[in-house]
Amino acid sequence: MTAHRRTGVVIATRDRRERLAVTLRHLGDLPERPEILVADNASTDGTRAMVARDFPHVRVLALPVNRGALARNHGARALDTPYIAFSDDDSWWAPGALARAAELFDAHPRLGLIAARTLVGPDAVPDPLNDLLAA
Repeated sequence: MTAHRRTGVVIATRDRRERLAVTLRHLGDLPERPEILVADNASTDGTRAMVARDFPHVRVLALPVNRGALARNHGARALDTPYIAFSDDDSWWAPGALARAAELFDAHPRLGLIAARTLVGPDAVPDPLNDLLAA
């Protein structure tokens, strides 16, 4: 497996086609070039067609009903990468973050989870929840 396909990204979504498109553009620009899988929770707004048309490199797992957050589990099982990152349909990873996370997992085999620091808005303001999660 090539280094740039060591991490897959799962995005659960439902009826948020426009926001998802922005996220997919950002993820598609990452230097790691992760495998991207959209777990679609039975969207009715044309999400699946948009992904197929505009992002042919992105896999879609078409769920027949809204599974909510469980869609992430379905997506994780569908990927064949050693590491899995989650994004919401309105969030993405910073360039280099996925590669750094993979390096940390490689260096620390007992490590099971890395929680990212969340930056909000165009000014990249730290989310107040970051400190709570870190504690």
